[in-house]
Amino acid sequence: MYKPYEYFLEVERPCAWIFQKLSNRGIRLDLGYLDKLKLTLEQQKQPIEAAIKNELGPINLSSPKQLLEALHAKDIWPELKGRPSTDKRALEKIINTNCVSNLLRYSEIETLLSSFVYSYLERDQEVVHPFFNQCGTRTGRVSCSNPNLLQIPRRTANGKLVRRMFIPRDGLIMGDCDYGQIESRVLAHLSKDPDLCRLFNKGIDFHIYTADRLGIARDRAKILNLSVGYRATFKSVSAQLKCNDSEAQKEIDKWWNIFPALRRWQDGLIYDSKKTGYCTTLLGRRIRVDGLTESRPWKREAAERQLINNITQGSAAEVMKLAMIRLEQSYPLIGVLAQLYDELLVEGHSGDAEDVAMCMRKAVELDVPLTVDCGTGPNWADCK
Repeated sequence: MYKPYEYFLEVERPCAWIFQKLSNRGIRLDLGYLDKLKLTLEQQKQPIEAAIKNELGPINLSSPKQLLEALHAKDIWPELKGRPSTDKRALEKIINTNCVSNLLRYSEIETLLSSFVYSYLERDQEVVHPFFNQCGTRTGRVSCSNPNLLQIPRRTANGKLVRRMFIPRDGLIMGDCDYGQIESRVLAHLSKDPDLCRLFNKGIDFHIYTADRLGIARDRAKILNLSVGYRATFKSVSAQLKCNDSEAQKEIDKWWNIFPALRRWQDGLIYDSKKTGYCTTLLGRRIRVDGLTESRPWKREAAERQLINNITQGSAAEVMKLAMIRLEQSYPLIGVLAQLYDELLVEGHSGDAEDVAMCMRKAVELDVPLTVDCGTGPNWADCK
């Protein structure tokens, strides 16, 4: 753990130079493919837009006010944090209706067209230079803009179509190296929970382990692993598991019985942070958290969830920054193109991606091993 000035010297300052290098290098676009992508997405968008307007009327889909009024007229009531909203997170909670499902599909396509197709066809530039902001988030995670590569969906077919537009320079191949379950591994290290550490050290799949212990399907175990460990409420869990509140609370209680040391560590962290007003990440970064001493339970519990999220995300971000520093020191000629959450996108020669993965695995020594999924291809989409 570094002292504040040491943290700046050893982590943030070298990373500032690396991120500037990434931005200067830029990422190459396949401009010929962009024309085809425009037609593909527009052809998808037209019937979806027509279906929405056929049901909701001739409204401006870009107007939250008009959209909300039209949804209310159809007895559809999306809410976010107790207030009416057309935010994606609000719509996802009621995705079981055709209208809402179409709205989400329309929103994704419209975002991809406006952010990654129209603007770059107009510029007609073969290389784009994303800006990486080290100070863009509370946790220390890097934000991205112009274009915001973080906006590209990771698991949708259209997200893959957009990733296909990013290609390496002539004579090179593209590589994508992604940490596996890094936040869960960071939680295991910070909490010292013996069961959590043991399963990662033995190479056991986290979600399968939980599923076996609870006697449920892996996909339901994954929902619990990615929510309960961050102190999700029964309301949130019931919405994701599609069960009633009582059943959700039982699943939450059973999950905590598997990892009691994790719960004790979190309780201790909350107690200490109430006195100091901040939490301290793996390498010593302090993150201020407000609301921990609130008298209103709902607001206090929200602050507690933010606390766990901040220390976990912040520590994972530090691991990635150390990996980038190690990579720059060991292999300065490998072309790093972007850092996206727990993922590094590079271009280079055969074998370079495995060198990147090695630097990522050895970035920092934790109580559990770091794993990296690595793939290469002629474009970003084909790296996975």
